Amino acid sequence: YNEKNFGLGYERRLTENWSIATGYYHNSFYRDTLYVLGAYTPWHIAGWRFGPLVGVVSGYDRNLSPWVTGVATKDWGRFGLNVVVAPAAIALQAKWRLD
Repeated sequence: YNEKNFGLGYERRLTENWSIATGYYHNSFYRDTLYVLGAYTPWHIAGWRFGPLVGVVSGYDRNLSPWVTGVATKDWGRFGLNVVVAPAAIALQAKWRLD
């Protein structure tokens, strides 16, 4: 069981509450995973944004699997953090803004 799931992704904030993301990581079953996700984060508390994260991922039981989970996200200038709460794991994603 692989507990180090490193990868690389791209996130684009569309509005204050909507963002999209795509990327790659090596999953817990040692398989390559591609993902396309959308986040809606309407709840704002102490600089954090909270809400659902939905999309599709590859590399698990089927070619493409639906993914519905929760996300908390916070930005500090050019840097940020996403905390993704999935049924079997908690994922931390560090972000760096390119603009």
